[in-house]
Amino acid sequence: MDITNRRFGKYRIVSRVGRGGFSTIWKGESVNDRNEKVVVKLMLPEKAAYWHNRRMFAREWKICRRFDHPGVLKYFGCGTYEGLPYLILEYFEGRTLKGLIFDKSPLVYDQTREVITSTASALAHVHSFNVVHRDMKPENVMINSQGELRLIDFSLSQTKWQRFASMSRRLSGSPSYLAPELLAGKPASARSDVYALGVIIFEIMTGRPPFIGANAKEVMSQHMRNAPSRLSKLNPEVTPALEKLVASMLDKDPNGRPVDGAEALRCLEAIKIYSKPQPETPAEGEADDA
Repeated sequence: MDITNRRFGKYRIVSRVGRGGFSTIWKGESVNDRNEKVVVKLMLPEKAAYWHNRRMFAREWKICRRFDHPGVLKYFGCGTYEGLPYLILEYFEGRTLKGLIFDKSPLVYDQTREVITSTASALAHVHSFNVVHRDMKPENVMINSQGELRLIDFSLSQTKWQRFASMSRRLSGSPSYLAPELLAGKPASARSDVYALGVIIFEIMTGRPPFIGANAKEVMSQHMRNAPSRLSKLNPEVTPALEKLVASMLDKDPNGRPVDGAEALRCLEAIKIYSKPQPETPAEGEADDA
């Protein structure tokens, strides 16, 4: 379906951006101000045929319309077009944190502290609404050429009070960032998001996540059973305080972690990241394995 030049409220579709697992992604602009850009996620017809997929879009809008933070992607509206649900989101042009880590980009390694604290601040804002992101990973953190950051993709998010529908009971998320309790079949919480944030920080500081395996099953087994390497072993420039904090975020027991993003942010703001002037790139070693 080509919807170029079609109207979605005050926005006109300009071009197609791509296609995801559930939606086609389109770039739009305001009919009154061509500098006002948006993204329209239009659900694929084959996905819209199932009520639980349609409910997923409705839930995402209900959760995300309340967010108002410079580090969290903004949601502007929702509706249906020819029977297909859609969401209207902020247009943010940037690269994923995952790609920037892999490329050892100065956008990350000249601003390591800002990237880490901005990600934690965005997560703290999400948690302040009693919302669990459930898919924290560097692919869902975008950074533009000015160093501005957005936490994105709330399709798996839920409030702490939501009961688990059959779809939510299935294991969701990326194996490299899943907390052990999720792998054991327990519900997601702010502490499981904090675990994933700890994995992201570990990856920023070393160029690789703490657990690497030949397949998803092997990685998940390590999350369940293995202790991560000491952060300073892979990057001797980190401070003992950061090493201790990341170790607590990666605790197998959720009760050993910061309670939520706000506590993790307070801890990060209170410590130094590097023991010496900040290096331009992560420690040499295993970045290509990330």
